[in-house]
Amino acid sequence: MATLRQRLRMQAEDGTYNTVHLETTADHVLMPDGTKLSDRLITLRETMDAINITTGAAHALGDVFVWAGYTWRTVHNTDECEYAALYHTSGSATIFSFDNVYAGSTVASKCDDFLATISQEDQTKLMDITVNGVTSKVFIPSYDQVTGGFAWFAEAAHRCVRASLYNFDRKVWWTSTPIDDGRVWVVDGSDGSVYGGSVTNSNYVIRPCIAVKR
Repeated sequence: MATLRQRLRMQAEDGTYNTVHLETTADHVLMPDGTKLSDRLITLRETMDAINITTGAAHALGDVFVWAGYTWRTVHNTDECEYAALYHTSGSATIFSFDNVYAGSTVASKCDDFLATISQEDQTKLMDITVNGVTSKVFIPSYDQVTGGFAWFAEAAHRCVRASLYNFDRKVWWTSTPIDDGRVWVVDGSDGSVYGGSVTNSNYVIRPCIAVKR
């Protein structure tokens, strides 16, 4: 456990100074959201230990790795490719679109914007994947994929996601699958539950996915 020790000089009424010793441990420091600093440090250490910066090698299910300048988690493996989801969410919260159709939606265009940040050389290593009528190298996963079609997501806790690598805020993120009542399936980043979200009245984040060729 990290310990902070300080030695202070406190002036007494007679003008002399007394030495005051202070000692604080991380489990006594509270963050703005009420969690302990010690818990944050443990999670951060586990995260950094998990990151595999070796690119090009095959990754096991659940592995965290860096590729094309981003941190990813392997969520499914096939003979043809390795499916990976961004380790954290991307960009600011947004509406889904003005209807619940993925093709031509705001979130689909966000995927195009994300793809543009990946080099042309790296893009050649990605497969084109068709999800809910849209074919792209970067996509928003479908309801079926986030509820077990991608093996890593079969467990609800594995769908939890943070806002960024160092931001522990949990965010709700869009899937690409519509619901008959006009809503779209979304994933709660805190507990991994899946439920319907309003396409125009809700602002959620996206979690881009890719399929890296073998």
